Amino acid sequence: MTKELSRRNFLKTAGIAGVGLAMNPQAIFSKNIATKTRKEKIAVGVIGVGNRGRHLLNLLSKEENVSVPAICDVNPKAIELSLGILKKNGHENVKVYTGSELAYRDMLDRKDLDGVIIAANWDWHVQMALDSMKAKKYVGMEVPGARTIEECWELVNTYEQTGTNIMLLENCCYDRECMAVLQMLRDKLFGIPMHATCGYRHSAWGTPKWLKPVDTVTKTEHFVKYAALRNADQYPTHGIGPVANWFDINRGNQFLYLTSTATRAQAINEYVRKHPQGGPNHPNASYKFKQGDIITTVIKTVKGETIVVTYDNYLPRPYSRDYSLQGTGGMWSGRYLVKGIYLEGVSPKDKWQKDKEYDAYMQKYDHPMWKDHYAKAQNAGHGGIDYFTIREYVRSVRENAYPPIDIYDATAWSAIIPLSEASIAKGSTPEYFPDFTKEKWKTRKPAFGL
Repeated sequence: MTKELSRRNFLKTAGIAGVGLAMNPQAIFSKNIATKTRKEKIAVGVIGVGNRGRHLLNLLSKEENVSVPAICDVNPKAIELSLGILKKNGHENVKVYTGSELAYRDMLDRKDLDGVIIAANWDWHVQMALDSMKAKKYVGMEVPGARTIEECWELVNTYEQTGTNIMLLENCCYDRECMAVLQMLRDKLFGIPMHATCGYRHSAWGTPKWLKPVDTVTKTEHFVKYAALRNADQYPTHGIGPVANWFDINRGNQFLYLTSTATRAQAINEYVRKHPQGGPNHPNASYKFKQGDIITTVIKTVKGETIVVTYDNYLPRPYSRDYSLQGTGGMWSGRYLVKGIYLEGVSPKDKWQKDKEYDAYMQKYDHPMWKDHYAKAQNAGHGGIDYFTIREYVRSVRENAYPPIDIYDATAWSAIIPLSEASIAKGSTPEYFPDFTKEKWKTRKPAFGL
């Protein structure tokens, strides 16, 4: 009874934080609807041109009939490198906005910008997205999105008040294997889907950034800063994005609750103690970091599926996103794991179909987007997935279309951060997801990859 009352109170509080729809709800939840304002030529500005921002800027500036008339950053070197990229790709007379952390607001005052891509420091993603929506610029927001439940509601409420579209630039949704699995699921290859695994396992072990002084106030390197600030799955969207598409989250299904567990924090201390420039007397060797080295989260959906999400960014290991899918008729395990398919009644008993047999399935179910644009996606970054992310953002801005990864995806996936933190802090308790769609998930239809 206590848990149920707690859940009711939480959802009630979350609902109060929202506001009523300020526009036709069918317009909000329609699938890729384009208005008559389609533009052949569009202008997009970029806020934040560090390493990730410059990569997206490079792809954006190569898109046909897309101009990049403005960029913003506080780092002079980043601006210099960005202007070189833009010049190489044929973009001249680019206006630079710099000098303060709020210089981006001057850029948003421009009347010629159709959209903006936000790739700044994590701390600024939400505020910049809010300001951009209010300025009526179609937003492309890099991950992670919001980092608190309150920020999630701010994003939802501002979107519904302004009607300005926002797309979460989660590139892993366009992973070739994951999109093939989406095709397989729609063809009922695995029967009724029941369980999936995913995660972000990208070791920062060996980075000299761990030797820098811990500063939780100013903008230090984020993996050190956030390891000192909180204990949570701090980067869930790379893993959960594709799985949410597989399970039709926010479109006939919904995340219900999660439980999370953390190991102790050991990796940064151990690395610093053993490093020639560190040692046992280095401040970071004994600093009490909050972030556990590995976070394991289990999500339960309304329909009864389960999802294991792993955050593993500190201990030494090869890169992985741990994708797998299991249903009543068989299972798939991607290239980071077994790289095999097992179908009951089709595969040899208790044996994976691997190598050429596996490749045959992946070729048969290769998503049309990859079939049609494979050549263009080569060398675009992260195996081609960045190409599709920017391509779909540009298409959405050009057509003024509802985005394939929308505000409700962004907030549901981002909510894993604060909910996992709360679960860990309270001894792995169930923490319920707010319904950012305000029950519209019950009637919304799948839209991604159609």
